[in-house]
Amino acid sequence: MAEPTTRDQILDTADALLKRYGARKFAVIDVARELDMSHSNVYRFFRSKKAIYGALAKRWLCNAEVALAEIADGPGSASQKLEAYVLELHRIKRDKVIADREYFATYTTIVEQCQDVVGEHLKGLRDIMRRIVEQGVADGEFDLRGESVDDVVATIEHATLRFRIPALVLRFIEEDTEPMARRLVQLLLRGLAFNGGSSS
Repeated sequence: MAEPTTRDQILDTADALLKRYGARKFAVIDVARELDMSHSNVYRFFRSKKAIYGALAKRWLCNAEVALAEIADGPGSASQKLEAYVLELHRIKRDKVIADREYFATYTTIVEQCQDVVGEHLKGLRDIMRRIVEQGVADGEFDLRGESVDDVVATIEHATLRFRIPALVLRFIEEDTEPMARRLVQLLLRGLAFNGGSSS
């Protein structure tokens, strides 16, 4: 395994400090102190605290994209992939809350300050889901009833908000929400199922 770069070390240290102290007490000078370097050296890699936040948010969010892309590009039918996509995204969000609920609040605060990163992430998720829907159409498994792929993807996104939006995942964290997510996907799949061209 390759040695971590200085940039990676800065992000790892920032992540650890955020976990320890939270976003309100986080300071770039503390990162530099932990790494025994000048804070100006940290600024060589990240122009500001917000830039560090953006890089951390991108790293956190990209991990989810990698897992979901593996589902979309792996074996199985489009129906299987769509169910796996929704459930895996839900598990990723729940696991982050359960692992450290206090740190999750910090994570949410940071991500909310990085809307450009969030926008790229949402686009990435949309592209992954689009590949699944397009496979379903190409394989004759899905019938979009005249709707565009983009409209169908947007509908699925809206229908599954409760299972992927961090604030909603946190709100229902004490409930066993995975069975409900599974039932919702099954309803969506019944609506998408190819029925020989009938629109009734």
